[in-house]
Amino acid sequence: MITDIQSFLDEAYHRIYAQAPKLFPEFDFRPTTQGSGYRSNNHHKIDGTEGEAFGVVYYYAATPFGFKDYTRGFITIYNYLKQRDQLEDYQVLGRIAELSGKPLPNQSLNRADKEEYRKQARQSELLEACNTFFVNCLSHKNNKLAQTTRAEQLRKYLTEDRKFKAIHFRLPETKHVKTSSKMELGFMPGWKALMAHLKQLEYTTQEIQENLKFNRAVGYTHTLAIPYRNIMGEIKGFAFRNIYHKKGDKSPKYLYSVGLKRSSILFGLRRMKANQDLVLVEGLLDAMNANANGLEPVVAIGSASLSIGQVDVILRSKVRSVTLCLDNDNAGKLGVDHAIKKLQEQIGRLEIYVAQLTTVKDLDELITKQGIEAAQNLIQSAIPLAVYWGEKFLSEAKELIAIQSVKKASKLLDQLLPKITDIELKLKDRISINRFRAVILPVLERFQLNPAVLDDNIQRHFHDKQQQRYLGLLLRLHRRIGDAIALGNVAEVERLYTKGFRELKVNAPELGYHQLKKTTSWSDLQQQLKNTPTAIPTGFQWQLGNKEQTWDIPPGTLNALLAPSGHGKTVFLCNLLINVLKNKPDVKIHFFAHKEAKEQLLLKCLNTFLEMDLDENNHQFLVNYFQNPSQYETQSDYELLSRKSKWFFTNYLQNSQLQIHTENYTTRQLLQAVSYLWQTKSADLILIDDYQQLLLNDANQGANFEWQLYKLSQKTKIPIFLSQSVQTNINNVNFFNIKTHETLNSLANQIFTLWNSKLENINLDLSKTTRIKKKHKVSLKCVKDNQGGLLGAQLFLTHFPNRDKLYKIQ
Repeated sequence: MITDIQSFLDEAYHRIYAQAPKLFPEFDFRPTTQGSGYRSNNHHKIDGTEGEAFGVVYYYAATPFGFKDYTRGFITIYNYLKQRDQLEDYQVLGRIAELSGKPLPNQSLNRADKEEYRKQARQSELLEACNTFFVNCLSHKNNKLAQTTRAEQLRKYLTEDRKFKAIHFRLPETKHVKTSSKMELGFMPGWKALMAHLKQLEYTTQEIQENLKFNRAVGYTHTLAIPYRNIMGEIKGFAFRNIYHKKGDKSPKYLYSVGLKRSSILFGLRRMKANQDLVLVEGLLDAMNANANGLEPVVAIGSASLSIGQVDVILRSKVRSVTLCLDNDNAGKLGVDHAIKKLQEQIGRLEIYVAQLTTVKDLDELITKQGIEAAQNLIQSAIPLAVYWGEKFLSEAKELIAIQSVKKASKLLDQLLPKITDIELKLKDRISINRFRAVILPVLERFQLNPAVLDDNIQRHFHDKQQQRYLGLLLRLHRRIGDAIALGNVAEVERLYTKGFRELKVNAPELGYHQLKKTTSWSDLQQQLKNTPTAIPTGFQWQLGNKEQTWDIPPGTLNALLAPSGHGKTVFLCNLLINVLKNKPDVKIHFFAHKEAKEQLLLKCLNTFLEMDLDENNHQFLVNYFQNPSQYETQSDYELLSRKSKWFFTNYLQNSQLQIHTENYTTRQLLQAVSYLWQTKSADLILIDDYQQLLLNDANQGANFEWQLYKLSQKTKIPIFLSQSVQTNINNVNFFNIKTHETLNSLANQIFTLWNSKLENINLDLSKTTRIKKKHKVSLKCVKDNQGGLLGAQLFLTHFPNRDKLYKIQ
C-alpha cells in the first residue's frame, strides 16, 4: 500500500512544484536566477511567521517534496499543508491530490498506513536537518565547527587534493548565492555535536536513535558527509568517507547509514526528460564533480557493479541511452561487461555506449588534469555497444589471428564464428550488426569471412541452439525417469513415459506449444483492442458503385500493389506516403526500395509534395537547385520552392517521420529490420517497393518471406504495403489470371492492380505554355479484400509525370 502512495506522491509533488506560485501565494515565489527552483519574495517563513530575513524560503526542482527555509530549516509539503490548512493526518493526502490534480489510489488507507507515512515525512525532515548541519560545519562562515582544524583539513583535501572549487560545495547560506552549486558536501564533527544540534531543533532522543544508525567510526575517521538522495530528491541516508584512506587499508573507504538501500538508488539521479542520455560512473565524488562543472546528467553506481535494483531505476527513468564510464582498472572493465549484460537482460530497447578512459583512472581525474572539456569530449565520443564488442573481440582474438595463415583460414573461422555469432545474436538490430561487422571484417576478410558467411552461420547457429535447449529438456526428462526407476515408483515411470514427453512438447518454449494452453479473458480482449492502432488515412477516395468511400489502410494488414513494369508503382507509393503524412502528421513511415538510389526517391517524394511545375524537367531542375541554389534566387518561384523544400526536410525527414532505405537487404535482414522498428516504436506504416528484387539473392525464399511478413504485420499491427511487377496486361483482367506468387494471393489482406494509360496509343493534352503538362489516366482497382469491404472499388486519377503527382479526376 505504501508503495502505491509513494508512486502517487512522486507524480503529485512534481505537479505541485509546476504550479508553486499559484498554490503557495503566501511566499510570492519567483524563479531563482539559477533556474533551479523558486525563491520567496517576502518575509514569510515556513512556520507561518514573518521574520526579518527577506527571500529565504526556497522550493527546489530537485526536491519537490518540501521547502527549504534558511532561517527555519526544512519542511515537507505533507507537514506544511497539515500545518497551514490545519488538517488531520487522514486529510493531508486528499489535500495533496486536490492541489496536484492527481487522484489518490483506489485502495483505502488504514491507520497503520497513515502512521507509516507520517513517520516517513518526519524522517525526511530529520535527515534534511542533519544534512544542513553537516554542510554548515564544513563551510558556513559563522559556524564554530567550520573553523576547527578538522574542518580545515577536510576543505584542504577537497580543494587541493581533489581540486574541487570551493564554490562547488557551498550552498545559499554563504555569500555565493548566485553561483552556488548543488554539490552537497559536509563535515561530520561527531555524534555528540550532531545530537546536541538535533535536540535544539526539538527532535527527541528516541527519534534520533531510530532514524540515525551510523557506524562508530563515523565522525571519527570518516568525516566527509555525502547525502544519498533518491530520484525524488529525498535523503535516504548518508555516505561518510575517510579522506586519509589508502589502498590496502583494512577499514573501508566509505561507511554508510545502516539500512541504506544503495542497490536501489543511482546516486545523483533526479527526474529526467524522456530520451536523455545517462552517464554512469563508479564514484560518488566523480558524479558530483562532473555535474558541478556542467557535465550532466552523470550518476554514480557506488561501486564497479551495477545492481538489478539500479537497472530498474534506469528503466523507470525512461532514458534513451546509457553511457558507461567506469574506472580504468580491472574491476571497472569487468563492471562494464556486467553492466551491459544486466542492462540488455532487463531493458531490451536501450542504447548502450562505452566511454573508454586510457590515460587516467576515472572521470574525476580526467576533469582534474585535463579540464571539463576533455570529459565532455570523452562522453560525446563514446562508442556504441556494437563497436565496443567488435574491438573487444579483436583484442581477445589478436594472438589467434596473428598465428594463422591464410591457408588455415577454415580452421580459424571454425574457432571464431561461434563467438561472432553469439555477439550478433545479442545485438538484435541490423544497424548494430553492421557496426560490429565494420570493425571486424576489415581484419578478417583475408580469411574469406564476409556478410553472407555470417548470415548463414547465424541462421544455422540459432537453429542449433534451439535444438540443444530441446535436447537438454529431453535429458532432464530421461533423468527423472531414471530416478523414478531407482525408487521403484512404477506409477511415476508409467506417467513419465506416457505423459512426460507430451508435457515436454507442450511446455517447451523452443517449440512454441506452450501458447496452446494460453487463455484469453474479456479484459485481455478489451486491452488488445484498446492497444490496436487506428487505420491510416491515405487521402484517396474510392469509387464503389454510385458512392465514394474514404480509403484507410487497416492496421495489421499485408497489402499488395500489382502492375506491369513501368506503370508507376513507385510514383503511386510516393503519392501514398505524402498523402498519409499530410493527413496524419504524427505518423512514421519507412520506405524500403531496391531499384533506385535514395537521392532519386527523395526527389520524387519532394516533387510530389511541392506540386509545382518548376521546369520542363522537374527532376533535373531539383538536382541543379540543390547543387547550387543561389543561381535560382532571381526566379519568381524561388521563395515558395525554398520555403516548401525546407519545410519538407525539417518536418518529415529530420523528425524521422519519413525514412527511405535503399540498402541491399536480404529477406532475413528485412524481416529483422521490421521487427526492430516495431520493438523501438519507430514505424506506423512500412512500404516495400518491388519486393521481388529481394528474392533474387534468396532462392526459394519467396513463400517463406511472404508468410513471415504476414505474421509480422499481424503481430506488430503495422500495415505493410508491397509492390510487385507482373508480366501481364492487367487492365480489366480477372484477378486470378495475374501471374504472381500463390502464397501472396492467399496471404495478402488486400490486393490492388494499377494501370497507367501512358502506354496506350492516346493523344496527350499539351498546354499552350512553355512548360509541358503531360497528363496520364491512372486507375487503381481493389481485386482482393478481406478487411475493409473494398472489393471491386476503383480509384480514377490523373497523373502529372513532371510533378510525380496523382490528382483526383474532376
